[in-house]
Amino acid sequence: MLLMACGTNSAKQEPVDANKAYFESIRHLTGLEFQPRIQQSDSVEVLFYNDPDGDPKMYTRFYTWLPSSDSSVIIPMKQSVNKHFERLEKVRDCRSEGKIHFFAGGNPMQTVYFSNRGDSCNHLYFIADGWFFYMPMDSITAIKLKELKAQSVASVSGDQP
Repeated sequence: MLLMACGTNSAKQEPVDANKAYFESIRHLTGLEFQPRIQQSDSVEVLFYNDPDGDPKMYTRFYTWLPSSDSSVIIPMKQSVNKHFERLEKVRDCRSEGKIHFFAGGNPMQTVYFSNRGDSCNHLYFIADGWFFYMPMDSITAIKLKELKAQSVASVSGDQP
């Protein structure tokens, strides 16, 4: 009598979703930890769109701005992203009011967009790996951005409205 047994491992292994594993590994980080290049920044340019609710194809074209290497501007801007983030596949239905370009030695490090419109539209975000990373805006950042907007000047564009 000949007995043969063909065995297979009955425990099925689920396929590993690399994106899911990656994002699970970073979900506990703050925006500053996830984008450490921001920490290296020694200057910023803060842009405020003239009409954030205007023409969807044109609203980012006209703005006022404030370049700065002053630590009283840079440190609060860095701190603004030192919060836990929410990762989204699509941009929220809430227009940005402006953006912050972070630089180190004249080289661009990261762009962070912001909206300061109240509870439902009060955040900062950056784009990385095709995803949108949102952080809540605190009152200190909101106040600082309002102060900076009051100091900003028109961009040097001949076709400003």
